[in-house]
Amino acid sequence: MSKPLPPNIQKIKDGHAGCTTLTKLDLAAIVADRTGMTKDVAYTAINTVLEALADSFLAGKGMQFRGFGSFVVKLTA
Repeated sequence: MSKPLPPNIQKIKDGHAGCTTLTKLDLAAIVADRTGMTKDVAYTAINTVLEALADSFLAGKGMQFRGFGSFVVKLTA
């Protein structure tokens, strides 16, 4: 049986007005809840991952998360 969704994610899923995006703070709260980390540690971890993604994209490399998706930078006019 899966865990119930955190309230902030349930609001997004239910389509409540004003809750259409998942913020880094929301994500940190979910990570903290599911791992036992503090929100501050989870937020730092999320920022670190996002910085690594940005560095990869700036270096012209893509990212692949098996079972989730692939991300690449495409140059356009």
